[in-house]
Amino acid sequence: MIEITEDCVEKNAKVAIENITEIKKLGFMIASDDIGNGYSSLVGICGYPIDVIKLDREILLMADNDKGQKLFLGLISLAHNLELKVVCEGVETEEQNTLVSRSDCDYIQGWYYSKALPEASAEIFYKEYMKKIFKSIMTLAFAIAIVSCGSNATNGSRKAQELSGAGATFPLPF
Repeated sequence: MIEITEDCVEKNAKVAIENITEIKKLGFMIASDDIGNGYSSLVGICGYPIDVIKLDREILLMADNDKGQKLFLGLISLAHNLELKVVCEGVETEEQNTLVSRSDCDYIQGWYYSKALPEASAEIFYKEYMKKIFKSIMTLAFAIAIVSCGSNATNGSRKAQELSGAGATFPLPF
């Protein structure tokens, strides 16, 4: 994902849009950063070939009251109506994580999960995170196997072994 800010596009919108379109052809997603703060506008959300909006941390901080929550949830809904994904930036506390997790926000970014990391540390963090996800998937597959095979624990265990055994393949990024 490549992040852009609206002020960069505005300097020469025609050339910027052409460049963004070429980058998208290479398979990259384009995110418009800092939505809801500073220079960003709603016109840019509709006018630029973006895939994702990143809600500025200030929007999340304002969601500590009813009016702020309506703005936060409304921006997510607006983005989804425009077929855009949403990243919520600046999640640092359990309360913020709970609010964002309960919303329809697509991605969460912030120190609650990890501070910015150097490349080598980020790679290790990612691999460990993916291992946890893989373990969760296997646990779910085991539970589904037992449920789908009825109450016979032997059949359920056998089915789970088939799902998690050497014959099962799961594409992992590491």
